[in-house]
Amino acid sequence: MFKLYILRLCRAFLFFVCVGFISCNDHYVLLHNFNNETWEMREAITCSFVIDDSSKNYETTIFFRNSLEYPYRNIFLLFELQHNESTIKKDTLEYSITNKYGQWMGKGLGRIKNNYFMLNSFSEFHDIGHYKLIITHGMRSEKLIGVDKLGLKIK
Repeated sequence: MFKLYILRLCRAFLFFVCVGFISCNDHYVLLHNFNNETWEMREAITCSFVIDDSSKNYETTIFFRNSLEYPYRNIFLLFELQHNESTIKKDTLEYSITNKYGQWMGKGLGRIKNNYFMLNSFSEFHDIGHYKLIITHGMRSEKLIGVDKLGLKIK
């Protein structure tokens, strides 16, 4: 009886692991940690990925984690999309971090706030193949303080 229970439990675990691997192949995730909560202007974050189906629209999301030491109400992010080492698109987007009263809009406890932003201008990929998305900040400061993580998810 006990052996049958363990066998069923192992089969269920294997099933969920296999489903997890299959579903994970449908998207790309990058998570970059910044040293000492500082993002240098020259520091570019690069995400390489492959698009297998150009007929689909992809959901592209930016994750930005900041601490309460982040001194601005917003962040400007500069995006450069490359396909086969050629730049095919550049864009500058502004995202609000606080409301007009200075209250943090991101979720989180304590001194860390998590922000999620849609990247709608990079949801269509017209050709299959290897892509690279390069992200830099476009703030006036050479060094951004209070920056903990930057993530990108393409689904």
